[in-house]
Amino acid sequence: MEKKTLTNAEMAQTNDVNHNEVIGLLMEIRQQNADQLSRIDELERTATKRGAVAGAVAGSVTGGVMALGIELLKAKLGM
Repeated sequence: MEKKTLTNAEMAQTNDVNHNEVIGLLMEIRQQNADQLSRIDELERTATKRGAVAGAVAGSVTGGVMALGIELLKAKLGM
């Protein structure tokens, strides 16, 4: 089989098509990265809120247990 020799114009046209395909694919990748970054940002916000709520609940429960313990000791010692 003989290889077909492309003219300069045909080569330029082929390169333009290849470049356009590559640029299109790169634009898709950029959009996918942007979507993932926005999802990560949302997950960070959600995790921060949940962590704050969990910390507040744990602190409240611990404070209540400590207050109850102190009151029980006061009652036992007659204070």
